Amino acid sequence: MKTSIGAIVAVLISLFVFVNADGSPIIIEKPRDQYVKNGGTVLFFCKATGHPPPEIIWRKIGDKSPKKIISTNRFTVIPGLGFSVLRIDVIRSERDEGRYECLTQNSGGEQTASAKLLVYPGKCLLI
Repeated sequence: MKTSIGAIVAVLISLFVFVNADGSPIIIEKPRDQYVKNGGTVLFFCKATGHPPPEIIWRKIGDKSPKKIISTNRFTVIPGLGFSVLRIDVIRSERDEGRYECLTQNSGGEQTASAKLLVYPGKCLLI
């Protein structure tokens, strides 16, 4: 099978197009604003690249400094290689509504992206 130099170059360019020269993170898929019913579930997704692969941390932005989110009974952080998912169960409007931030960081630097969670009224059944 013959492979042209152009095809090889195209593949190499596609592999490196999302990496900064200094290796700092680049967020290639940002979390999106969500509108969810009170008592529902929401998923935020963040995907990043960099060299070395960046760590992804979720934070809730509030009146004070951002608060790091760790997995609990309602909050689940699902890490992966180059991506992370934040899942929030049994949404409570007065507690959970606000802005959530994806912080990507490695030895080359950091980058952030955020999304807003808005909650609309509905029955919230707590078991």
